[in-house]
Amino acid sequence: MIANLLISAGFDVQREYYINDGGGQAEKLTKSAHLRYLEALGNNIGEIPEGLYPGEYLKDVGQALVQEFGTKFQNEPQEVWFDPIMQFSIDFLMDEIKKTLEKYGITNMVYRSETALVKDGSVDKAIQTLRQKGLIYTGILEAPKGVKIDEWESKPQLIFKSSE
Repeated sequence: MIANLLISAGFDVQREYYINDGGGQAEKLTKSAHLRYLEALGNNIGEIPEGLYPGEYLKDVGQALVQEFGTKFQNEPQEVWFDPIMQFSIDFLMDEIKKTLEKYGITNMVYRSETALVKDGSVDKAIQTLRQKGLIYTGILEAPKGVKIDEWESKPQLIFKSSE
C-alpha cells in the first residue's frame, strides 16, 4: 500500500476514515434499516421502496436492532425511532467496517464523522477559508454524463476551483 511505502520512507502518515453519517445517505440508511427491523420482527415489508437501500447486509442490521430494541419501535412514528435507529445502524456498520479493515491489515488512526465536523464548525471554517482565498464560488453544474437533462435538477451550489 502507498501508506506503508510512505511510512517506510520516513514520512509521518496518518490514516483517516471519513464516516458519511449526515445528510441524505444517512437518512436513506436509517429508513432502510427501519424497514429491515420491521422485517426481522416478522412484518411483510414488500419491495424496498425506490430510493432506499435494498442491500442484504441491512438484514443483519435489522436483526441487531431487534436484539437491541425488541418491539419498541414497531408501531412508533418516525420522529420517535429515527435518531436511535440512525445512531445504532451507523455504529453497527462502523463496527463491521472496522472488522473488515482489520482483516485486511488496514488500521486507521482517526475516524472523522461528517456530523461532528458540521457541529463543531469545521465545515463552515473550511468554506470561509476557501472563500477568502477565492477558491470557491456559487455556480450551477451541468448534468453529469449519462444523466438525462429532464432528470437533472440544476441548482446553485458551492463549486471548488480545483484547477487553481
